[in-house]
Amino acid sequence: MRRLNRGAVPCYVCDGAADPSSPHRVYLFHFSGWHAFKVGITNSGNDSRLDRHRHAGGQLVELIEVPHWGAAFWVEQEVLNAMLPWPATGLPTDRAISGWTEMWDDSAPINVRLGDYIEAANAITIDRELIEDWKRNRWTPVLPPSDFVLKGGDAVCFTGSSPEKSRAEWKALAQGVGLRVAGSVTSTTSALVAPRGGNPNTKAAAPLSMGVRVISYEDFLAAIEALE
Repeated sequence: MRRLNRGAVPCYVCDGAADPSSPHRVYLFHFSGWHAFKVGITNSGNDSRLDRHRHAGGQLVELIEVPHWGAAFWVEQEVLNAMLPWPATGLPTDRAISGWTEMWDDSAPINVRLGDYIEAANAITIDRELIEDWKRNRWTPVLPPSDFVLKGGDAVCFTGSSPEKSRAEWKALAQGVGLRVAGSVTSTTSALVAPRGGNPNTKAAAPLSMGVRVISYEDFLAAIEALE
């Protein structure tokens, strides 16, 4: 994949594989239990990343929108470069929690304000040729529709791995809210939960042929939050 901006490949997992030329958001979370702040990028049409951080105990401190992925990435890198002397320690790094490389210790003497970066970010341009390259080479994620819901008694099946929890922990979480955990996908399975970063087109072929939804671990968390 060719590079979009500032010598870096876009993170399709982090921003939901949104069109890089579309508006993106930069968020700032505080995890008091981890004594850490986190900066990150998400597209403007998907809140699953924000919901996942809230579920992990994070408090949203600030959220800004910029014109495209390149501008969002610039803001993220400027913040991380400023906070480089105060890396996060403890549980996020010990367990290599997803996104830990974008965290810093909350004892840092610098108070980050994302709003301070908006004016400069709005002036950043992105190469249109590289946007066309993204369109030619992107993968198409399999995501549930916005009205996707789970209800007590529904059967779910897990595949792949997630850095946040073990497979046993995911199963226990599902059972704890009244869902059934299936060992394999059948026509009565409500959803197959799979890593967002895999190859959904291949992995989802059989479930989709049976009318089974394929959702990410992030979307599963959002669905069970609504269930609770």
